[in-house]
Amino acid sequence: MKKNLIVTLIGSLLFVFVSGGCSDKQPEQSASPAELKFSIDSATINSLKAGEAITYQQLRGMNIVYADHEVADDLRYMLNTFCRIDSLKQSGAYESYVENLEPGMPQDASAAMVADPSFQSASLKVWLLKVSSYDACPFYSGVFVIGNFSQHKQTVLIPLGVIYQAGDPPSFMNKLLTSEIQNSRVLIHSRITSDEDDESPGNETETLSVQIDLNNKNLSIEELSRNNSDTRGN
Repeated sequence: MKKNLIVTLIGSLLFVFVSGGCSDKQPEQSASPAELKFSIDSATINSLKAGEAITYQQLRGMNIVYADHEVADDLRYMLNTFCRIDSLKQSGAYESYVENLEPGMPQDASAAMVADPSFQSASLKVWLLKVSSYDACPFYSGVFVIGNFSQHKQTVLIPLGVIYQAGDPPSFMNKLLTSEIQNSRVLIHSRITSDEDDESPGNETETLSVQIDLNNKNLSIEELSRNNSDTRGN
């Protein structure tokens, strides 16, 4: 059910991205980032403050590489959401767009550098992306902490933290993604909890751990574990 819900909500975004999405490329070569070591948990995600704003022009000017794994799928769509909303705001067309919103359509999005300088280095910049849909069902909203790794004139974007909610009653979904960054490796932990029936107590949960290695000729992604549990009707 959770995959259907995600697909449904993402589908509501696609029609606004036919022209004007962020650019992206396939992985080529990468270099080792500088020494890095920190972690992003739910408390960190909630406490991060936005610093210097990022524009859609900046994103479109980057040679972007996305991690080719489902753990990063949301990132591409949400950045496209931001690009579209920011372009509307800059062109003066945002107010008209909001007046014609329908359920499931993106309403607002903002992107900025994380204000805390301890999360920034020569090879890594950490961004804060916030998105939300029109306040009706189906709906979604989320905060994304994004790692921007600079490698051989490429921008490798990796989700480092996510708190995301979506719903279309009686179906609901929550996603929490946390990470540990040490040197050239990023260890990502994702948990998606969904409930498709308000008459049956319990929920379905999928947990996933992925390691991304940036110290190879090609971006390396290894799925370490995947587990599913279902407490509905138990």
